[in-house]
Amino acid sequence: LTIDDPSKRQQQAQAVIELMGFLNPHLRNVEDFRHKLWDHLFYISDFTLKVESPYPIPQKATYKSKPDPLSYPKRHPKYSHLG
Repeated sequence: LTIDDPSKRQQQAQAVIELMGFLNPHLRNVEDFRHKLWDHLFYISDFTLKVESPYPIPQKATYKSKPDPLSYPKRHPKYSHLG
């Protein structure tokens, strides 16, 4: 965030991605492993990092949105507990 040179900033971002890959070797078998790492990098920087990503840059609104609550059935038990 404080590196002014764009090429140097890009190199540092790629180095961070490589480091994140080394720290999680069990995820290398996941199909979109690098895509997840780039998404995590933008999430860690609070989406303020200005680097070129080989994948689409995630939007902040998609991570801040909450899913709709599940509607559970309102059935009462047929038999009550007796013990």
